[in-house]
Amino acid sequence: MGDLPRSDPRVSRALSMLTPQALRPLVEPIDMRAFHGLNAPRTYVRCLGDRAVLPAVAAQCAARLGVTPVDMDSAHNPMLSRPEELCRVLERVEP
Repeated sequence: MGDLPRSDPRVSRALSMLTPQALRPLVEPIDMRAFHGLNAPRTYVRCLGDRAVLPAVAAQCAARLGVTPVDMDSAHNPMLSRPEELCRVLERVEP
């Protein structure tokens, strides 16, 4: 939420809804061959102001998916700071 002031009500509401997350899904290696073999549409939204997933890392993730990222000028949570713009991006995604 780096592109919203700490005093913004959207920030306090989002922070109040955070819950603990298990660490294991983030650190346990998994075999991605089945996923990458799927014939499913793929899109990657890259947030250029993201400090959690740096834009260079996001570009690598998009490349692994075989797509060009759709860039947004936002921090990690565009659904809070730029919801209308994110909706327009998602509406353009092919099913």
